[in-house]
Amino acid sequence: MSHSVSYELLSFRGGNWVIESIYDTKDVALQEARRLLAGRHQTGVKVIEETYDADTDNTTARIVFSRQRGEGKSRRKSREEDEEKSKTDSAAAPAARRKRGDPAFLNYILILVFSIGGILFGVIALVFWYLQALGGA
Repeated sequence: MSHSVSYELLSFRGGNWVIESIYDTKDVALQEARRLLAGRHQTGVKVIEETYDADTDNTTARIVFSRQRGEGKSRRKSREEDEEKSKTDSAAAPAARRKRGDPAFLNYILILVFSIGGILFGVIALVFWYLQALGGA
């Protein structure tokens, strides 16, 4: 039986997986994958082991390494959100699901602050106008 094994290193760029290089040994491919992921420009890397059987003309592939930057954080965050959802009752559920830094919530706060500030500015202006009118008459 004639088997050949190769290891493809793929990187995630622009929303697509791109083949960076092909190696004959697994260790070198894994080392290069970790080096690429440590850099700034890659958000994800994969190493795929491809085995070609010349007798049957079949190729099999399996992922031997796959990492994406921030993958562990997102899993932990989703697990915490699931736990928080299970603790809250249905009346408090919308507030519990609100994400930190929700743009709609921040917009409401900004509108509230500017509205109150505008009203206070108008009241102060009326008070000064009234005091000036009393003093001038």
